Amino acid sequence: STIRQDPACNFNGLFPAPNQEIAAEFTFSDNWTGVPKVAAFYSALGNEYPPQIIREKNQCMIPSEALISPAFRIQILGSNRGNIMSTNMLTVYQKGGRL
Repeated sequence: STIRQDPACNFNGLFPAPNQEIAAEFTFSDNWTGVPKVAAFYSALGNEYPPQIIREKNQCMIPSEALISPAFRIQILGSNRGNIMSTNMLTVYQKGGRL
């Protein structure tokens, strides 16, 4: 499966603020229907941030640690009857982050 950024989304200047959460929203193909899903977030250097369960409305929170750097990576993982499903890894570039 392929994960790609919605061209209408703008990640410029994302900064976590105290007590503020930023959600990611996904659209899945039919073969993901009913499959428990987790979003895995990584730094540009491959350090893993806390994985997030994708809940109702196909949303999860983006770990605040990911939002303070110029880029982070995301991959979706799922398990369908014991078979592991995964997407490619997408790098999200954001202007305004810091190292």
